[in-house]
Amino acid sequence: MTDLKKNAKKQAETAIATARDIAEESTVNAKAAAVKAQATAKDAEKVFEDTTTLLQDGITNWQHKAFELAKANLDAGFDFAQKLVSAGTPAEAFELHSEFSKKQVSELNAQAQELGALSMKVAEDATKPGQNGMLKSFDEMKKAFAA
Repeated sequence: MTDLKKNAKKQAETAIATARDIAEESTVNAKAAAVKAQATAKDAEKVFEDTTTLLQDGITNWQHKAFELAKANLDAGFDFAQKLVSAGTPAEAFELHSEFSKKQVSELNAQAQELGALSMKVAEDATKPGQNGMLKSFDEMKKAFAA
């Protein structure tokens, strides 16, 4: 074989080896990216599950509290009705109504504040997994770009 043919053959072998190395490196990188994407999807699924669970639990707690408060209001109404029936004079009935009305306005205000605070807690608790997931993602991106 002439030197020209040997040189061409060597260059072809080098090119093939380089192409093979690039292909192998690309395959390794693609596999790593697929594993990373799968892990990220798994993390996102966990965040979604945690958020859903917290939201469901929070709504259930809110509903229980709302029913508890509604029952207290109904009980207060029945107690008032019993007292009103036993009132001896219109003045006594008016006094009972005045006391009941003042107490109920105060109670309803406190109940509204309690339900509002519980609503805020439900919202805050339900958003924590998403916030934590985003912070984790940003930290991972920061590390990836720093490398």
